[in-house]
Amino acid sequence: MKNWNSTKSFLQKNWLCLLLAAASLMLACCAVSLKLKLNGTERIVGTYNTVQEPGPQNGNGTYLVFQQDQSYCVYRQGEGPLEEGVYQKTEEIVTLDHDGELRDLVYDKTTGRVYDLHDGTSTIYNRMSDTPLFINMEAGSKAANQ
Repeated sequence: MKNWNSTKSFLQKNWLCLLLAAASLMLACCAVSLKLKLNGTERIVGTYNTVQEPGPQNGNGTYLVFQQDQSYCVYRQGEGPLEEGVYQKTEEIVTLDHDGELRDLVYDKTTGRVYDLHDGTSTIYNRMSDTPLFINMEAGSKAANQ
């Protein structure tokens, strides 16, 4: 009986500290979970390049860049942009808007690949960096100057 009284006394004196400790622990778990989600493959921002294998899906070394400000750019090294616009991501569908022309891509968050299936062809983009990169991009494009 004596142990229960001392425990009860401790809880009465320190309930606020215990409550704050539990809330801090829950908040820390939520922050870690959010950080992992943003840094994982679910986060689409970054640079993707086409699969470097023979066949029509190779896209001739094409790069696809998604930026944090919801803009995107498709380009090839040493050339200007092939396409620029804005994007919107919902689950695994990424809708590109190029001057009012909409096109849907499929984003596979488990592999980090983007599939472009328009015009009867399929182009596969592999994630190469979590950072938007413009490699040997000609100056003058909106994307390269950001």
